[in-house]
Amino acid sequence: MSLTEEQKRKIEEEERYRASLRSEVHNYQKPKKKGIGCFNLIGILFLSFVLLIAVSMYRSNGIPPSNTTVIPSPKASKNTDDLVGNVNFDGAQFNMTNQEAIDWEHCWITLNKDYFYPSNAPAQKFNGVKAGETITFSPGEFTKKDGTRFNAFSIKPQGMSMDCDGRFGYWAWN
Repeated sequence: MSLTEEQKRKIEEEERYRASLRSEVHNYQKPKKKGIGCFNLIGILFLSFVLLIAVSMYRSNGIPPSNTTVIPSPKASKNTDDLVGNVNFDGAQFNMTNQEAIDWEHCWITLNKDYFYPSNAPAQKFNGVKAGETITFSPGEFTKKDGTRFNAFSIKPQGMSMDCDGRFGYWAWN
């Protein structure tokens, strides 16, 4: 049985069509995913971690920016010994005595770790205590950062710390 010319032509067309489909399937490539890859993500996380460490080291060391000049204060105390003094609470007020031969200057006080005098310490400091002098503080002069005043009737004074030009003192009560 022989095929007509028209049948041969249809068979040839079908074969070409199948061949073109085979080549398309053979040459098919999956589309690439959009977004960041695993290696890019790891790189970004690593750089973020390094930057975070650098910023925290900068802040903790107090290194000034390169365009800043640090000039030490001429009044800065070279003495780094602890403050020698006495603090007591008589139920109505705090009495603080400087038992040294030198004045305590530029001071701020912390009571029970969260009440401050002056109230916005350490931004504002008081002049301090002259050598051998005793000064008094009312408990209401000590405030928290939110403005809450110390109430000696409801809160027991437990400890007081003082910073005067980088010298420190700490007094505790039972």
